Amino acid sequence: MRFEPGAVPEALPSDASALREWMRGTVPEGRLEAKERQMIAEAVPAAFFGYPDGLTPGERQGLTYRRMRAAGLAAPPGSELLDDPPLLCGLLERCAVADPALFHVLMLHYTLALGPVVAFTPPDAPGPGRDREALESMDAAGTLLMTEIGRSNSHLSPRTLARHDPATGGFVLTTPDAAAAKFPTNTAHPDVPKVAAVYATLEHGGRERGVFVFTVPLRAADGSTPPGVRVTPAPDSFGLMVDYGAVTLTDVRVPFEAWLGDGARLDPDGGFHDPAGGPGERLVRSMGIAPPVWRAVVSACAALARASAVTLVAHTAGRATLGRLAPRRPLGDYRNQREAMLGALASAYALTLVADRVKGPRPLGRAPAGPSPDAPPRPEEVPAAVSSPGVVSRSGAVPSGDAGAAWAPWSAVDRDLALLKAAVTARTQEVVEACRMHAGAPGFAASHRLNGYRGLAHAYQSAGGDNELILFDTARGLAAAPPPPAPPPAVPADVVRTEPGR
Repeated sequence: MRFEPGAVPEALPSDASALREWMRGTVPEGRLEAKERQMIAEAVPAAFFGYPDGLTPGERQGLTYRRMRAAGLAAPPGSELLDDPPLLCGLLERCAVADPALFHVLMLHYTLALGPVVAFTPPDAPGPGRDREALESMDAAGTLLMTEIGRSNSHLSPRTLARHDPATGGFVLTTPDAAAAKFPTNTAHPDVPKVAAVYATLEHGGRERGVFVFTVPLRAADGSTPPGVRVTPAPDSFGLMVDYGAVTLTDVRVPFEAWLGDGARLDPDGGFHDPAGGPGERLVRSMGIAPPVWRAVVSACAALARASAVTLVAHTAGRATLGRLAPRRPLGDYRNQREAMLGALASAYALTLVADRVKGPRPLGRAPAGPSPDAPPRPEEVPAAVSSPGVVSRSGAVPSGDAGAAWAPWSAVDRDLALLKAAVTARTQEVVEACRMHAGAPGFAASHRLNGYRGLAHAYQSAGGDNELILFDTARGLAAAPPPPAPPPAVPADVVRTEPGR
């Protein structure tokens, strides 16, 4: 195919049409219905693909959250989306292509704020009803408070503490100092109501009982924050443009229902019981909300790769070059440009197949009878032999009996999904970089497209589990537990086995 200036594209052959549908859709058993694709297009309309000129960072962020709310109200309820990974991923893929910041805040809302509430509220427990209602109704944006600014790998043992208050029946959450502030978080916009899923170490009976999730309202509709909550805005960022801020909690009181206990309980006599086991097993349980995140990130990255490849092809088609040796030569005639285009298309195709695989087949209807494929097993369903990560206490000591992952819990949660997330984000950044470079000045200036895609792919090499730590822990686990030796090869029946010396 020649990319002649002003040429009209020829009709696609049947195999090319099939390839185009493959790129646009998903595997047959995961394909969205026409009405669902229409719903996604209406939830994220064409107006969301870009921003008006002249907005300040705060105005842009406010518009992002208004769009997030509109998309959430147009989509099915969040709990239904969490039960239907292909549908949730389809919605988030379109968000990522339209606006990486919109993808980021909506993905956090569904998977890391509402997700723990749905996954860790026992069926016979009331749960944080008011906070859940605010999230499901889109009256508040959900956010995550996990990473602490002062120590690397802080998610292994947050210094933010939660203590039960027998007098009130609730819990008191405290970050002991500035080094334990939760950062990065999307919490700084003063006019957006927020509800956070806070990861904190539960201390009870003088002992650390493990990392649990608590729901905490951070900001009301009038912009006020509860007593003890302090949000410090971060400087403006242009990689992934959201309202970054650091959050500290000083004796913040929440009701008992805000504790997403996941089957753990406090006895009237002050005892503590956790069916998951010790602090190591509890950490793996609490981090079990990661698979929906990884599915969304893998799917979004595949969509970004497709959009980037199409952007480069559109830039190349019909574009002439000037030069003394070959004046008016079509840009697509040059081998380096073709290699970039074909490489981007090939990578996008491969990443799409990976995304199709991780999303899995559709559930039967919108309300599957069984648990969500992303939901972690109940504590009583976890085999006792499951290894726990190398959890460290706040003092830095490793509790006895804890083994397994040394740097991060992600491999213990889902090794294959974690590895795919690491591989896909890295490859997507390479694809976007190549398309950006070969699109010349338009690629460099396209802040709402290739630059934004690059920022999102780059951010999720650290967010959602650091890629290098995932690789290190997976390699360590494989080395510590090599596969069993293969059985000896079968001996054909017509071969007589003889022993040495006979």
